[in-house]
Amino acid sequence: MSNFDLPAEMAIQSGKLSTLIPADLKIPMVAPKDIATLAAACLQDARTGIFYIQAKDEYSAEDVTRILTTISNKKITPHEIPEEKWSSYMQENGFSSNSVESFIGMTRLTIDEKFQAPNPETGQTTLEEYLKQTIKIPE
Repeated sequence: MSNFDLPAEMAIQSGKLSTLIPADLKIPMVAPKDIATLAAACLQDARTGIFYIQAKDEYSAEDVTRILTTISNKKITPHEIPEEKWSSYMQENGFSSNSVESFIGMTRLTIDEKFQAPNPETGQTTLEEYLKQTIKIPE
């Protein structure tokens, strides 16, 4: 969910939420607070291993814009960046050449291969709760 922090604040200013993935593609997300809660429980219980955590629901950029529209009282729409413009878009936004290459690979993987976490823990924070708590709405 925190991957949307800066894009959400920019969207409130501009009225559009830029996204590299299709605006209607729902993906697993989780709030940092829920990750911290799981990590603390693992430490407390001396649990080791690999743990997956995600919110109860999966969300899309369209969900983000719907929530931002509600909490900001300003119409926010998703803006899909075409794949042929990914590299230039990322470089314009401060990504290094190496990080652009890695991020493009990660983005393609996210779009092309649906990952199903085995037995994920469920975070309690919804996307709406997270955005309401995190995003600063200008007065």
